[in-house]
Order: sequence, then C-alpha cells, then structure tokens
Amino acid sequence: MNGNKKYIYFLSAADRINYGDLLFPLVFKKFCEEKNVEFKNYGIVKSNFSTFKALPTHSYKRMLRDIDKDNVVLVIGGGEVFFTNWTKLYGFINPTYRRFTKSKLFRRIDKHINSAALLLSSNRVKVPFVPSKEELGVPRMRIAYNSVGGRFVGSKTNQRNQHINDALKSADYISVRDQRCQSSLKSHDIESILIPDSALLMSDLYSVEFLKQRVSFDLTNTEFPYLFLQLGSYKGPDHISKFVETIQSLSDKTGLNVILCPIGLAPGHEDDKILKKLKQINSGFIYIEPDNIFDIMFLIAKSSLYLGTSLHGMITAQSYNVAFIPLNKSVKKMDAYVKTWVSETLGCVDFYNEKAFLEIYKDWDYEQISKNTKIQKTQILNNIEKIIAL
Repeated sequence: MNGNKKYIYFLSAADRINYGDLLFPLVFKKFCEEKNVEFKNYGIVKSNFSTFKALPTHSYKRMLRDIDKDNVVLVIGGGEVFFTNWTKLYGFINPTYRRFTKSKLFRRIDKHINSAALLLSSNRVKVPFVPSKEELGVPRMRIAYNSVGGRFVGSKTNQRNQHINDALKSADYISVRDQRCQSSLKSHDIESILIPDSALLMSDLYSVEFLKQRVSFDLTNTEFPYLFLQLGSYKGPDHISKFVETIQSLSDKTGLNVILCPIGLAPGHEDDKILKKLKQINSGFIYIEPDNIFDIMFLIAKSSLYLGTSLHGMITAQSYNVAFIPLNKSVKKMDAYVKTWVSETLGCVDFYNEKAFLEIYKDWDYEQISKNTKIQKTQILNNIEKIIAL
C-alpha cells in the first residue's frame, strides 16, 4: 500500500485552545521528522489553530477512513485521556453542544443515542482515546500510549470498564505519566511504564531566545521580576477577593509583580474569565491575553515563579527551571504528577496559604530539580524512540 514508509497517526485533544493539549503533537512531530517518519495529526474534529502556532488536526472520522494502511502506529498523544467520553470532549469544543448537555431533556434523550459519538465516530468507537483494534477494524495495527493519564472509576464488572480493560490489554505499548494512573491500571492487571509528560521537552525544542522573537506582546511588560499566575475558571478559589489579597501580599514580600495569563481558552476551561475578575479587583495586576502558545511559554520561562491550576503550566516552569507552586488540592492529576516526579512532600497547595508560598519559593532547589529534569527528559526521549520503533 505505502511501501516501506512508516506512519505515525497521532491522536490527541489538540483540537481546542488548551495549551497543554496543543503541545503533545508539536513535540512528537519534531522527533518523527528526525526519524523520517510520516506524521499525521488527528483530533476529535477537524481544526486549524495555526494562527495560535498549533498544528491543524484531521477529524476522528478521517482517521477511521485513513487507518487501513500498512506500517502504521497509532499513538494516543498524552493528557488525562484514558477514560474521557465523547460528550465531555465535544463539550470542550462546541459551546452550543455544551449548553445542550445542561438540559435534563437532552441528557435523557442523549443517553439512548449518544449524539456526540454518533456525530464524531458514527458510533464506531466506544471510548474515544481507547480505541480497540477490533473497533478500528485493523488487527495488525500497533497502538501506543504516550505518557497518558487517567484512572478507572467504578467496579471491574462495569461494562465500560471491561471494554476499556480489553482495549488496553490489546495495545502494544502503554506509558503513563503518574503513579496514580499506573496503580489504577495495575489493579485491573494492565501493565504500563511510568514516563514523565512529553511536554517537558519543550525547553530543548524552543529556546527562550527563539520564543522572544515570536511573542505578540510588548516585551516591556516582562522587564521586571514577576510571578506568573494562572487559574482555571472551574478550578479557582471560592473567595476570590481573599485570594487576591494573598497574592498581593506575596508580591509585596517577594518583590515580584503579578502577570495574569490564561492558558486554557476552550469551553470548560475559560481561564480568561476568572483572571479578568482578579484584574478588576486589583488593577496593579498585569493581564496578558496570549495570541499564541509561544506567548504562554515565554511568559512562564521568563518568570521567577509560576502559580497555577494548570499541569502543563507547571510542566513548562519545570522545563525552563522556574520555581512553581501547583494550586488547588482538588486537581488530583496535578497533585499526582508532582508527587511522582518532583517531590512526595510538595503536592498542590491551598489558595490562601501564603506561608507555604513563601517557603516553597525561598527554599526552591534549582540545581537539584534541574538535575532531575534532565534525567526525566532522557526518559521521555527513550520512550518516544521506542514508540516510533514499534
């Protein structure tokens, strides 16, 4: 069909403006190009966020049509993807559909027809990021998972869990990004390899100087020491005014100005909404709306401290050796990641715990964390090479 040419079909949630999801295909494509492997990028829907410096995606339906080829490895690209469903994913992409899902009548009808799965995959695949070889209709295809996350919820006898279990056991290679996920899979007798998130490689691909030449905003905003603050609209503090007071006090004691920058702009994330509220309360905070992923990357790379609820904001800070404080103990995926790869004693911090903020920033061990990051990057590189070589 296609001779000896090798293909990587890369499937991820890179069809929405959510910073972390946009990074996975960018990183993986770089290494495919080095190996002379053909890279094709897929999402749930067709998208083109090239103006945001992201890669366009072909649709899931297109992937199902393209997939019957020789020498293809389907790579599930990363993120908290294992157990998400069609309805939730489409809600992140389509605001109108998201509004429909809030209707009890719609949900009652949709329970029987699964409209999102019907629309996006013709009901061919039950769990979007855990497609089985049987569902794909290509038993010879190799399927690999690239440092993904998620965990089983419910009993082993749950029909959906049994389906996921069977699909994962038919995969050729599974790497996961935190111990929480690995333990969950192991409890269902699914073996996996523990590998850091592949986005950690970004500082090796994009130097600060490279980023500086591509930012869209006035660089005078970054010519002073500052902390980078990000919050997800549905992951923020209950008492916003109290949180603003805490951050202002932290700013006063550290001498760091405060830059607010949204990372997730897709429905269900909407960092911009809550950050603009912080700006309204404290006009001294600087709000920067990013025009592309390099704006976000540069602002974090040049900051003195990152605070946020975004896992990939934190991973960006780690990649560029910036001190970081993960916020919100309810964000389990970030808490699990930090405890797996940074420190078992760190974890997510309460929004109003200024004492902890100061202690973490003051005691940050840049040299040791930089050494650990270098080791982790090697693990990621080896993992990508194994996947490409399948």
